[in-house]
Amino acid sequence: MTHASNTDTNDTDGWQVDGRVYIVCSNFTLAAGGTINVDYKGFQPIGYIKGAGPGGGSMPVNGQNPGGGGYGGAGGNGTHAGGAAYGSTNAPDWPGSAGGGSYNFSMPGSAGGGLVWIVATNATIDGTISANGANGYTVIDGTGGGSGGGIYIQCGTLSGSGTIRANGGTGGNYAGGGGGGRIALDYVSAAWTGSIQVNGASGAPNYGYPASARGGYGTLYLSDTTPLQGGIIANQGYHLYSANNLSAWTYESLVMSNAYLALTASNVVFTVTNDLLLHNSTLLINGFAGDTNATRIAARNLTLTNSTLNVQAGVITATNVYLRNGASMTHAVNSAVTTNAAGQWPIDGWLQFICAADFLLDTGAVIDVNSKGYQGRYATSGAGPGAAVMNPGTANPGGAGHGGPGGSGGYPGGPEYDATNAPTYPGSSGAGSPNYNTTGGSGGGLVLITASNVTINGTISANGASGTQNVDGSGGGSGGSIAIACTHLAGSGTLTANGGAGRDHSGGGAGGRIALNYQTTAWTGAVQVNGASGSPNYGYPAWASGTMGSLYASDSAVLLAVMSGVGIHFFSPSAIFAMNSLVLTNASRFWCNMPNTSMSISNDLAIYGSGSSLDLGGAAGDTPRTLLSVGGNLTVAGGSLIMRSGITNQVSTNDQELVRVNGTLLVTNSGAVYPYSYQFPPQRTNAGGSVRFEVGNLIVAAGATINANGTGFAGDREGYGNQGGFGPGGAPGYWNTGGGGHGAPGGKGGNYLGGAEYGSSNAPVLPGSGGGYTKHGSGPWQGGNGGGLVRVKANGTIQIDGTINADASAPGPFDGGGSGGGVYLHCYTFKGAGTITAKGSNAGQISGAGAGGRIAVWYRKNEWTGTLSYPDSVAPGAPYGGGYIPLAGTGTVCFVEIPPPGTVVLIQ
Repeated sequence: MTHASNTDTNDTDGWQVDGRVYIVCSNFTLAAGGTINVDYKGFQPIGYIKGAGPGGGSMPVNGQNPGGGGYGGAGGNGTHAGGAAYGSTNAPDWPGSAGGGSYNFSMPGSAGGGLVWIVATNATIDGTISANGANGYTVIDGTGGGSGGGIYIQCGTLSGSGTIRANGGTGGNYAGGGGGGRIALDYVSAAWTGSIQVNGASGAPNYGYPASARGGYGTLYLSDTTPLQGGIIANQGYHLYSANNLSAWTYESLVMSNAYLALTASNVVFTVTNDLLLHNSTLLINGFAGDTNATRIAARNLTLTNSTLNVQAGVITATNVYLRNGASMTHAVNSAVTTNAAGQWPIDGWLQFICAADFLLDTGAVIDVNSKGYQGRYATSGAGPGAAVMNPGTANPGGAGHGGPGGSGGYPGGPEYDATNAPTYPGSSGAGSPNYNTTGGSGGGLVLITASNVTINGTISANGASGTQNVDGSGGGSGGSIAIACTHLAGSGTLTANGGAGRDHSGGGAGGRIALNYQTTAWTGAVQVNGASGSPNYGYPAWASGTMGSLYASDSAVLLAVMSGVGIHFFSPSAIFAMNSLVLTNASRFWCNMPNTSMSISNDLAIYGSGSSLDLGGAAGDTPRTLLSVGGNLTVAGGSLIMRSGITNQVSTNDQELVRVNGTLLVTNSGAVYPYSYQFPPQRTNAGGSVRFEVGNLIVAAGATINANGTGFAGDREGYGNQGGFGPGGAPGYWNTGGGGHGAPGGKGGNYLGGAEYGSSNAPVLPGSGGGYTKHGSGPWQGGNGGGLVRVKANGTIQIDGTINADASAPGPFDGGGSGGGVYLHCYTFKGAGTITAKGSNAGQISGAGAGGRIAVWYRKNEWTGTLSYPDSVAPGAPYGGGYIPLAGTGTVCFVEIPPPGTVVLIQ
């Protein structure tokens, strides 16, 4: 049985259906070998131009490489677009549409499939009902494939083991394939065991061109899941719809091979009692944006090989999950643009695995949730807890925050949020620019894994997207979250939650958060939570990068001996690190500021290249300890070593953090060491805490530095009680205050004397003190910080050809200067031609300047030919024409020759 072709060739009065099979009866039987064949009987091609029908494939302007026809699925693109999907899912009443023709080569497109309606009390299909679209023509240039047609069966009882199909036709050379058609089976009960096909067809390559696009899969509507209980879906695919938007789909087992299945209902619960196996297949469980509950997938074993599984927002429960080579998983984007009634940001896109035994992500397998966090918005502020706010000045937006703050453009980036040890949020989006209608970069997604054993040899990525580039761009999105909780963690794969770059004068997105909770580990893979760069253009400087994100791990065993191109803010229940060696290179940054952090490197530690840094310590609650111990040499070549002291309640000394290097501490190639004292002790005059170095030898090469400028006690500032600068020589008072004292008293301001002299000239072990502040004018209102403390004891040589600086930082325009810090060197041979400074800072108007600091060098052999700068370098305040008396004093310098060892005999 068949019907005539549909002949309508234009839609001036709407497309008309003039050919179909329509059967109404009590009992309908299509026996084995019987056919209803309406292949190619849908809308026909119109000469050499666009295909006929609501989903007709388009003909390009250049007359070649047309698109395929669409119906249940969109037609595949050639050079030009395929036809659109159209019609009803539950009662398809259109035939398929024709593919586009090739005007250049005088070839018509290909016809769509026809239309079959059967209404019966009982329907038995053991034969074949076919409504396929025609294949495109193939010559030098091809034509688009026709889309599959429509088949509708309405009955009380459906049975049989036949075939029902409405496939699209393949595209000719360089042309798009036809989309699949629509099949609807509306029944009260079913005993169907046959085959159902609504496949989209492939586009076709030739002469070295890539394949044109495949037509989309068509739709299948069912009253329930009975017709799919055979457990095998092979060489077919469909978007599945059901009566009453059925959300519960249950199978004994399901094997998909070269298949495609998309469940479109909301809040799907997809249960497979035994095994769910995908091979060269795609399973989409997408639901709809705004679903209130998560998609849920339950199976004994879930195995994907060279297959794709996508969910809207899903919890996947299984005994074992095996994602083999070629497997790919993702979730839908997070669509929220504002908080809910409780003030919380909704999460409607994530992946969560709960496995009783094993989770395996094999080599070549990917969980990719890049850009699936909160989405960038057009010409306005971003979305999510770390969203960057649009600049009211309309330009230069910031990047989003997550594991750290986002980078600023002309306006601040978004804030840090979420838990370090158990992150539960995706990344946020950067701000757009209304000046140039740009959209901010979207945040990375959210992946949660709980299992007994987790092995990651593939890649899990939750990166944020870069901003949009224009004359003025947009901020980058922040990295998302990856959280793994297991008994044993193994693998050599990659975990990334990097921020997205800012574009054209905009801030970069911050890194996300990765948490690895385990009892034992054999992990040797890479972890990245990098903040992304801001972007310069048209001669402007680069805007700020987003800060690095956080890595939480049960211990330091997951850290690689060579870190290249990574940025990590590290957290752990244990602050004790033990590694054989460590190399930071290619702008790698490692930062750990947990209380009582202690890193022990058995052999060598090296920091190479601009942008690479090791940053340790600085937490409140620290107790005196060894902050860093290196059994071999410590080399800082172009990078930075940042050592931060915590707080101490000691008043007479600030021996807080020890850095021990058994070999040579070499600072070279413009490298820098930054020792920070604790700047805000609870009682302003307490000693705080500082870093002490014990090394075999110290070499600071020309162009390199140990820089403690402004790393001493803090100057007073708004919000700190208006009680004067911090430190034993902190300038007292508020408004027209003095400068900090150290090697001498600080300079007087309009209303107050400067801070007191303190410390020892021959053994300076304290940093400089802060100046007071005056809230006058436009700010900033901040007294200068005191210079820090550089304290080094070397068993052998200290050679300074670069610089050691312990100068105070500059105050605000009306505030008191900080005092110079301390430099205390102890060695056998002191040599070099560099510079050592401990200068106080000049005062703002109506305030006093900071005093000079203290420099002391103890040696057995002095071969020093360099420069000291501690006195006569501090200018008085400038209170509208003259300095207040007394002015800041000069600091002290002391060179002490260590007497040679000898023998003392006591005779009584």
